Amino acid sequence: MSKEEKTKYLEDLDVVLNARGFRRRRTQQQWNCRVGSRDELWIHINFGKSVVNPSFGVNYLELASVLPEESGAVTGTMVMLSYLFDRPRSYCSAAMR
Repeated sequence: MSKEEKTKYLEDLDVVLNARGFRRRRTQQQWNCRVGSRDELWIHINFGKSVVNPSFGVNYLELASVLPEESGAVTGTMVMLSYLFDRPRSYCSAAMR
């Protein structure tokens, strides 16, 4: 997938996700959305050569604030969209045109 295709894909998703309260830094492929003061939802777009596979998760900010960084504690969870279906599904950038 070319850089231009990735950029177009991310900009198109900006329109949809910004309307739902998610924000993305221009240099990243991840959108974040605070849920109250305790949690943060995120969506990340993983690009392959021709495959796009979104992942999403949550960070528990309150938990992260009370556990020492040195402990290596996991304060969030994530899953890739493709793992939520009985049979694997592929998302190809060519199909998005």
